[in-house]
Amino acid sequence: ESLIEKFEKKYSKYFQLKYNTYEPTVAEVQQTLSPNSSLLEYFVGDSTIYAFVINKNRYDIYELPIIDSLGSKVQKLSQLLKEKKKKEYSELAYELYQQLIKPLNLQNKELIIIPDGALWQLNFDLLLSQKPNKLDYREFQYLIKEYTISYAYSAKLLKQDARQTTKAPKNECLAFSYNNPDDISTGNYVAMRGFRNQNMGDLPGTRKEIRAVSNVVDGAYYFGTFANERNFKKYAKDYSILHLALHGVIDHEKPMNSKLYFTQNQ
Repeated sequence: ESLIEKFEKKYSKYFQLKYNTYEPTVAEVQQTLSPNSSLLEYFVGDSTIYAFVINKNRYDIYELPIIDSLGSKVQKLSQLLKEKKKKEYSELAYELYQQLIKPLNLQNKELIIIPDGALWQLNFDLLLSQKPNKLDYREFQYLIKEYTISYAYSAKLLKQDARQTTKAPKNECLAFSYNNPDDISTGNYVAMRGFRNQNMGDLPGTRKEIRAVSNVVDGAYYFGTFANERNFKKYAKDYSILHLALHGVIDHEKPMNSKLYFTQNQ
């Protein structure tokens, strides 16, 4: 028995990802889409950007002009946000919207995006669909205000995920908040329903944020020593919404080294 055959039997999911070269047809991808969703996949070539838009009952292919210095512009957009340069950010975010989104016929409000090349580093949610009249972040017309945006690695994995997601999660929202282990000695979790009117001595920002979430959905909130990685991995699969009020680090050079910080138990 070869090693590959052992992988197929013992690690079937790994085998499917590594060795199954089958690519789904457009019709098969359409079967995974809801009537309100569209799949938008990009291919960034040397001289042209192709955009493939697949809806439940139709699909279109768009040929877009190549964007000069695309990678630099994507990186610059993030930098302008960090530096709070509203004018420059709004101009670039609107420019990228005009080049990447506006030429497309997006009929549905649920948008699944599969980027390519430098576009993997682009936060499509923060593109601006209108040129702002005043430089106020709260008034900007972000793309996320017009579409419910999610991301996928490929149409193949999207189809696999749809096939595997046969059992809906039992609960609505699971929330975690970060605590400095030097500042805490204990922790707990509470039902969001009970957290709405409970005075727990808010941590700066995070509990106020989660209290606002609890007014909209039910679920569970983990804080203090209970807000650790082990509990997240144990319970995340049982919830349809994950709200993580955590610190994070993005490694632009090696994205797989990016991380979230849960509370560390001492």
